[in-house]
Amino acid sequence: MYYLETNAIIKLGKKLKAVTKSVKCYTSFLTIMELLKGTTEATYQSVRSRLQIIKDSGIRIDWYSPSRREIAAYTAIDHKSGYSGENCH
Repeated sequence: MYYLETNAIIKLGKKLKAVTKSVKCYTSFLTIMELLKGTTEATYQSVRSRLQIIKDSGIRIDWYSPSRREIAAYTAIDHKSGYSGENCH
């Protein structure tokens, strides 16, 4: 499975849907956040279009933050924090 970061998704544009049909790939919430960051009235339509392309492509989006992944990876060690792998799903 391949990770597509923001730049790759922007460059693929409308081809993203075809790519996701033939190649297993995913992106993360960081891509969504990067697209949304700094959105202005002038860039709104472009950002909206890119988000719609992502939605229409059906690409899997990993919604977990790196820190949440780290917590889930080490739950067997960290019993006092109150976090468990069950909380991270």
